[in-house]
Amino acid sequence: MVSEQRAVCEENNALVEYMRKWWTEMAENKPKNYTPNTEKNIRTAFTNVCKHKTPITTLKEFKDIKGIGRWFLTEMREFFNSIPGASQDDGLAKGGKKARGARSYLPQKNSVAYALLISLYRERIKGIEFMHKQELIDAAEASGLSRVAIAPERGRGKPGQLGSSAKEFYSGWSSMGKLIDKGLVYKISNPAKYMLSDAGRKVAEDCLARSGMLDSAQNVVSREESSDSGEQDKENVVVVSADSPTSADLNTKKSMEDDIHAEFIERFTTLGYTRDQVLHALAEVLLCSSREDIAVLWPTVLCRL
Repeated sequence: MVSEQRAVCEENNALVEYMRKWWTEMAENKPKNYTPNTEKNIRTAFTNVCKHKTPITTLKEFKDIKGIGRWFLTEMREFFNSIPGASQDDGLAKGGKKARGARSYLPQKNSVAYALLISLYRERIKGIEFMHKQELIDAAEASGLSRVAIAPERGRGKPGQLGSSAKEFYSGWSSMGKLIDKGLVYKISNPAKYMLSDAGRKVAEDCLARSGMLDSAQNVVSREESSDSGEQDKENVVVVSADSPTSADLNTKKSMEDDIHAEFIERFTTLGYTRDQVLHALAEVLLCSSREDIAVLWPTVLCRL
């Protein structure tokens, strides 16, 4: 329930009412990233703003209040844009130095930051707003977009800033810190959830466009089927790009699935690939081979994944 608390400082009434309206809309619409823990964080930040005894007129002053993170800065930016001079304070608002830095930063292709950003983007265009740490690591490693390992390693290197304990050492995952610092990814809730910011979405699209993969990412079509009997959902994904087989070729995947022995697919799914990734790679391989040879095609299919 949205708090009816009032501002202690009269000069903050407008900000408090703006936050209350935003909170009400969030509570009513309940986006996918709006969880009980999210509401708890909003309530804490809102209460601290209400209790603040001095005027809050700039983003820097707003940022210094306990409970206000980068997500709140982004959501409240429009309010501070309406205050002359406030939005430019400390380069925190759109058009400031930090905003330009976030937009101009492009992760190097095949770096860990690149893989993490693209993995979050691919989930977002499928309607998944956030991912937990391990989900994101698994997705990024399965994508094959990073040249180095992403999962945290123990006993090697120096302690990482993002580790869950002092025993967790620097690894590819530490690149997430830069994505958060650049404002491309938000870290929210506890346990942590990671979600792409609008700036992060644009940077991910830039990365994909430079790699010639943007059309493929945007043409991912997913479909979930369910029945009243409780049968497990199945997802069919078709990726269309200039280097891929034609739509007619890919439409044969459903019939292929019935012919392929489960052990063949499991050989790849145990490595972290999805069933659909395997079928897509197999569709490409079969253009140059026959189904009779399918049992010995797994090394070739693996090269396509």
